[in-house]
This record gives sequence, C-alpha cells and structure tokens, in this order.
Amino acid sequence: MDKRILVILHCMLSLICLSANGEIIFPKDHGPHFDNKLEWWYVTGNLKNDQGEKFGFQWTLFRFSDLIIETENSNPSQFWMGHSALTGTDFHNSFESISAGDTGRAGVRFNPFTAFIDDWRLESKAPEGFDLFSSLTLTSNTPNFSYHLSLKTDKPIVKHGKDGISTKTESGHFSYYYSQPFLNVNGEIKIKDRVPFNVKGKAWLDREWSNSLLSVHESGWDWFALHLDNGDRLMVFQVRNNKLPFLAGTFIQKNGTIKTINKQDILLKPELSLFSRVNPPKSWRIEIANLNIDILVEPDYPNPITGDLFRYWEGPITVSGNRSGVGY
Repeated sequence: MDKRILVILHCMLSLICLSANGEIIFPKDHGPHFDNKLEWWYVTGNLKNDQGEKFGFQWTLFRFSDLIIETENSNPSQFWMGHSALTGTDFHNSFESISAGDTGRAGVRFNPFTAFIDDWRLESKAPEGFDLFSSLTLTSNTPNFSYHLSLKTDKPIVKHGKDGISTKTESGHFSYYYSQPFLNVNGEIKIKDRVPFNVKGKAWLDREWSNSLLSVHESGWDWFALHLDNGDRLMVFQVRNNKLPFLAGTFIQKNGTIKTINKQDILLKPELSLFSRVNPPKSWRIEIANLNIDILVEPDYPNPITGDLFRYWEGPITVSGNRSGVGY
C-alpha cells in the first residue's frame, strides 16, 4: 500500500445528528468540538475584478473523528480535509488537502483564531471586544491558483433554526449551525499564467457541527446561500431521502432581522427532470410565497465539481426572477 490516506466518507453523503446539550456560546464555538464527529468551517464568495469579470471561491476545512481511516503507519482519531476552489465563467479549479490529526499540519486554534491546513489559513484580525468573525483574512495557495482576501462586516452572526439548532429530518435529527452572511471582500487573486489582479465582492461563512450520521434513508442534500441585490440574504436547503425531502431555510433582512422559513413554505424545484450524482440539476427555482420570493438560480460555470475523496457540485450562481443577486 502506498502512503495515500484511504477514507470512507459516508458522512458527507448523509447528514448529521446529535442530542441537544447546550446553547451556542461565542467565541468558544468558533473553535473545534472534539467530542463531535463532524464539523466544518466553510467560506464561499462571489467576486469581480476591475474589469467586471466574475469569480467564485470556496475555502473549507472539515474535521472528522472516529471514521474508518487507514494509513500506512497510523490510525489517527482525528482527520482533517481542506477544499479550495476558484471558479470563473469559463473554468473551475479545485484542490484538496488531507491530514491526519497528529501531524500538526492542520487544526484550529485561538489567540489569534486560525483555522489551517498546510499554508491555507482563515485568520481573525478582529480587534479586542469584537466577534472573531467580524474581520478575517483568507489565504489559499495551490498549483493552479492562489488568493489572499480580507473579509469584514459590522453585522451580527446569524443562528439558523431555533437558536442555532438546525433540524434536518422529520424525525428530529439536527446539527448546530450558524453563519456570518454579511462579509465584504477585498483582495488579490493569482491564476496560473495570469498577472495577479484585485477583486471585491461578498462572502458567506458557515459553521456547523454534529455527532453522528443519519440513517441510510438520507442520500444527500442541496444547499443555497444567496446575496440578494437589495441587501437581504437567503439560505435554503433540502435533505434528500427515499420519500419526501426535508426543507428549511433562513431569511435575513439587510438590517439583520431573521425569519426562520418552515418546510411547508418552500418550493424547491430543479429545472432538470432527471436527477443523478453524475448529472445533478444545474438550475433551480425557489419559491417562498409568504416572502414574495420567486427566483431562478443558475450556475456561472456548468460543472464545478470539487473534491477527490468525496466529490460534490459546488459553485457560484446568479439569481434572477422577482429578486436578483448572486450566491453559492
């Protein structure tokens, strides 16, 4: 056997559940939860350069524990996986980095807050007394692209579901889930064979963690995080199963007012009749009647597949209909 780490990652195809054991507390919960089996720090954003060219970026650090992990020399209890992607209207580049938990190559620490794997870093630059996620730098260096971005906001964090407990199934499985959806971005991108250039735009940071997998009846999920042009934000997801999908969402007004969206109020319809992992829907219609939302989301690039050990569709989208905007 070679030195590649072999991982069975059913956890990313299922969703996650646990027993409620307390409220979300900041800044502690920005850090790792080693008593939970799965969590992530997840940043996506929509950018433009000075010429108006559109780009999307994704930076994710996953932490797993108690999985089926086999390496040549060890069986670590913690496992880290990083995904970094950059997408334009005519290209998609993604890169994956993996690390066992005992190597020092990856982790999350405070003073200052830093989530890292190799030289990819999400670091807080927030002044004392401010939330750690109010001012951040985000860096990634890969063979085909790199970026160094500054992310800032003066708006509070948004907790999804009931005070951050996000229900995922009819039987009550849930995760802890909150976001900072109001990040303004400035920075620099370098694409192989191109001169570095400046960009600006909007970003969305997600934090989620849980403790165990769902049943085999759940086959995956579809998730949307949208920056609407009037300043509002919208998050909608569905968990697919062998019956009816479970839907939920959060509507966030530009002033920070939060409205939880119940499953019966959401119509999420793919614009492709045949659904498969090889050919997932590219465009979706989202209708939320009680919010007067009737929109179509369409990809900026048709097939932004990310990941190696686990492959999934993740990319920038454009919103049209009775609202306009961008998102992931």
